[in-house]
Amino acid sequence: MGEEKISKLNDQPAVKGQIMEVLGNIYGLLSYHQKADSLLKMAMTLKQNLYKTPDPGLASISFSLAANKQILGEYDTTKV
Repeated sequence: MGEEKISKLNDQPAVKGQIMEVLGNIYGLLSYHQKADSLLKMAMTLKQNLYKTPDPGLASISFSLAANKQILGEYDTTKV
């Protein structure tokens, strides 16, 4: 699927983070929550490194990651 090609975007971290977030959300909608969790975590790390100050993009991914964690039953890790 699309996540194999993400590594080609290493020179474009903002684009890479956005695509990872979109793919993570799509996997979540398709009930592939473990894959979604992995991609959303990587996207969060990338975006946190890119945006040193609070950014609306971080709020969006935080919400997606917390919602996915809740579906997985990982309630103690929903704090992002």
